[in-house]
Amino acid sequence: MSVRRSRLSAAVAAIACVAVAAAGLRASEAGPDHDVVRGRLGQPVATEDGVVTVADVRVGTRLARSGSVTDTTPGMFVVVRVAAAATGTEDEVLTDSRLLARGGRVYAPYESTTSRAAPGFVETVDHLFEVDPAAIEDLTLEVWRSEVVHGYQERVQVHLGITRANAAAWRDAGAGQVLEPDRTGTTRALS
Repeated sequence: MSVRRSRLSAAVAAIACVAVAAAGLRASEAGPDHDVVRGRLGQPVATEDGVVTVADVRVGTRLARSGSVTDTTPGMFVVVRVAAAATGTEDEVLTDSRLLARGGRVYAPYESTTSRAAPGFVETVDHLFEVDPAAIEDLTLEVWRSEVVHGYQERVQVHLGITRANAAAWRDAGAGQVLEPDRTGTTRALS
């Protein structure tokens, strides 16, 4: 009789282990690893480590550096000025960005841009994207801090003001325009 109890106990223990493992697997399933903080163009957005302000959207078809044209596109370049201010005791760092468009289209940066503001400072830098002019409705900039090891993150999203009603005007405004984005950034003390 003790052999039966041993086998029964072993079976119950095995079932319990499978149930615990299944619960652990369910709890560790991939889910969103970020929280979206939405803001308005030109308005400061509070984040965990400071404030992010997205402003000054410009469009064109040519890029310049020191006054000389360096790149052209049959599409359109979009330059967005982003200010990262460290208002607390930690650096405000933005290492990644992308543009989201209507219909799920995503535009990666044309160039990699990082902002790092030390406490008490604000760093302003231009984020540059190459886009399809036919797919610019509802462009929304998303910026965030990407880390190798991280927990739950905040991603700031700001609609750039390009809508179905005014997309043609943005396309027309960008035709033939030369843009000279600030690729190095400007740092100043918070006042």
